Amino acid sequence: MVKSIKIFNKTDILALEIQENLLQENRDGKMGAFKKAANFTDPSEGGQPKKIIELFGYKRNGTFLEAGGHDGIFFSNSLLLEVEYGWTGVLVEPQPGLFDSLLKKHRRVAGIQTCISTKPTKMKVQLVMSDSDSSAERGSSALKGGSIKVDGYSSTELSINCYPLISILKATGLTTLDVLFLDVQGIEVDILKTVPWQEVNIKMIVLEIYGPPDVIAREKDAAMEVLGPLGYKFVTQVAIDYMFLK
Repeated sequence: MVKSIKIFNKTDILALEIQENLLQENRDGKMGAFKKAANFTDPSEGGQPKKIIELFGYKRNGTFLEAGGHDGIFFSNSLLLEVEYGWTGVLVEPQPGLFDSLLKKHRRVAGIQTCISTKPTKMKVQLVMSDSDSSAERGSSALKGGSIKVDGYSSTELSINCYPLISILKATGLTTLDVLFLDVQGIEVDILKTVPWQEVNIKMIVLEIYGPPDVIAREKDAAMEVLGPLGYKFVTQVAIDYMFLK
């Protein structure tokens, strides 16, 4: 489904590495399809996909990348887009147990068990899984000081490679993308700063921002410092997600 990658730089090499070693492909549905129950309801926290589909004019067959994929359902911002409007895309989740659960849902997506680097290169970090980490219940990764804390079922650690966002987009053939969801516990802007924007075309970026009002204001301003010059405008907030549209 994804075209062969031509190697021009280091991000291309990393994209090829992702394709060959990490990419679990089911965008064509050959591995099965998510079974929508008769009483299916949107699992998102605040109705984010309903607002997104409205802003996109009820577009069908759009594309997304959701970082913080959790188990594929919990607080998912992309599932409604997939099952109701035919969208597909990529789910990124670093925690092994959650990623295995995600794959078993047979969503029509490509899954990648990794995290997104805060540098334009591959980073090796420690994945720290602990039941007591309440902040990780959202299924996202928090990369601070060389470690990532995520929800897990025991207090364990393992090393994991984080890849640049551009390499993930290239690996999945999504350098042109409708919606990028970043739910990565405070490093959203750091990730945005790594993107070679001349190589991508992303219509909407959704950032999770939460905390005291001064923190929210600071993070939103930091995001606009990166996104404003690129033509993005802040359009709305749904729950703790802030939407920027180009």
